[in-house]
Amino acid sequence: MGSLATGEADLTDVQADVSSRRLRVWREGGAWWAMDLGSTNGSRLIPAGGERVCLESGVHRQVRPADELTLGAGTSFVLVEGLPG
Repeated sequence: MGSLATGEADLTDVQADVSSRRLRVWREGGAWWAMDLGSTNGSRLIPAGGERVCLESGVHRQVRPADELTLGAGTSFVLVEGLPG
């Protein structure tokens, strides 16, 4: 995810305050993971029903359905699993 991400499955629909390559989200071993890619202002994970956690650069955290990922001041994504592609 990021303003200048170039991969086939990359998300670039972000606000102007989001870094060019901000956050990596991937599926591995039956779970979803997120990792900040060294952004200046960091990325945040808000678990469903939980408290906001700042994602540290290079440290991956598990993300579950209904968790929210926040990038910058106005860009958020919610993990939704099981929808047809």
